[in-house]
Amino acid sequence: MRNRLTFLFIFSIFACTSPNRKVIGPDGTEYIKIECVELDDCYRRADEKCPHHRQVNASSASGESLKTILIQCE
Repeated sequence: MRNRLTFLFIFSIFACTSPNRKVIGPDGTEYIKIECVELDDCYRRADEKCPHHRQVNASSASGESLKTILIQCE
């Protein structure tokens, strides 16, 4: 029983934290924000999520391990 509760707790944490999420811009346009450790991985995930997309932004804050790209599906 305890193992099952532990599994459900861990699963719920991972289910709530997605590296891809939709973001609405100030003009109402829907974008997809993709976070990853390596920029190449971000580009791969972008291609998987939306094969025909336009990259709107890419960022990497100094001292942080996460890279972020913002795409718009076409």
